[in-house]
This record gives sequence, structure tokens and C-alpha cells, in this order.
Amino acid sequence: MKSVESKRAQALCSINGYKLVTINDAAEDAFLASHVQSLEVSGNYGYWWMGLNDLAIEGSFIWDGPASSYTNWKPGQPDDFWGEDCGAARYGYPEGGGPFGVQWEDYYCPMTLPFICERDPAPTGNRGSFSYSATNTGSATSGTTNQSPS
Repeated sequence: MKSVESKRAQALCSINGYKLVTINDAAEDAFLASHVQSLEVSGNYGYWWMGLNDLAIEGSFIWDGPASSYTNWKPGQPDDFWGEDCGAARYGYPEGGGPFGVQWEDYYCPMTLPFICERDPAPTGNRGSFSYSATNTGSATSGTTNQSPS
């Protein structure tokens, strides 16, 4: 797992056809927690970049990839301390003890942290189907509709 600053992580993901990870639900958060803890890079204190930031509009966090309404902010976060605009997940033991888990914080984007990229699954050959009937083919513009792949 390589460590870089948030914008560079985003660029490295992008040039390879990926986005910084979007976390969609608690199950995905737990899945990442179970894998990231074994890959922890020395000195990062369990933090790593995810694809969430409020660089465009302060306080309005958006994902680098597909949108997600799921959040798991640490209490008191995001707090924009030191002008923090990039989302970092922290896997470890919460301050004050408690079980190993995950919480998110806004973090200073130029910090060097590991990151995770993801991409949408590759499209399949079967793009779905639809029913139709044709009774008259005398005009190519009558009774036709354009369909785009979904």
C-alpha cells in the first residue's frame, strides 16, 4: 500500500481507470476495516484516504466516484481544523478505548497517507432487453425510438 497526499492519490487512481474508494454502507466500512488493519503503513496512525472531500464548497462533502449517502464521521467531525478538506478513514481503537473499529475525519489534504482505489464492475455483454413489436416497416421514422445502453 503506497502512501501519498490526497490529490496525488486521486490522480494515481484516475490514471489507472479507478476512483478513490466510495464507502456505501456499514458492511463495506467493516470489510475495509478488516483488510486495511493488516496493511497498515508505519506512521500513519491507521488513517488512509477515501474519496470524500469538500474542496469545492466548504462543508459540502462529495465523493470522487459514485455518490453515497452513507457517513461514519467520528463525533465532532468534520471540523475543518487547519483547513482540512479531505476525508480520511481511521481504523483502530477509538480515543478513550473501546472496540477496534472505524471512524471518519476530515484531514489535511497534503498529509501523506495510504489510499484505496476502486472501480465499477466491468459491464457485461448482456445489457438487458426490452420488448417491441413492428407492424409496418414502410417508414424508418414512424413508431421508432432510440435506446441507449444502461
